[in-house]
Amino acid sequence: MSNVKYKVDGVEVSAEEFRQDEDRSAAEDFLVNAYQETLGDMVCSEHGEKTGYELNYESESGQCKIRTEACCETFDRNLNMALMMKMSEQAEASRSDDDI
Repeated sequence: MSNVKYKVDGVEVSAEEFRQDEDRSAAEDFLVNAYQETLGDMVCSEHGEKTGYELNYESESGQCKIRTEACCETFDRNLNMALMMKMSEQAEASRSDDDI
């Protein structure tokens, strides 16, 4: 996957090293795909840069966290707004489903 930085316990590693562990590889597939589905192919209107991602796997807890990487503060704000809007839409849809 392009535009992804990989870390294990806060230390940057190569994609190959990150993917050597089955749990990390599965987390990458799930998290990056979920974010890409939510954000689409957002590109910074000022710089033409695509959304980047940082995956950080924490060995002690077994958790993998994702965060977006943006080329500038404005694009970062736009990404966060898009994520919040999508989550709100999904929450509203979920509530509607519960009413049925």
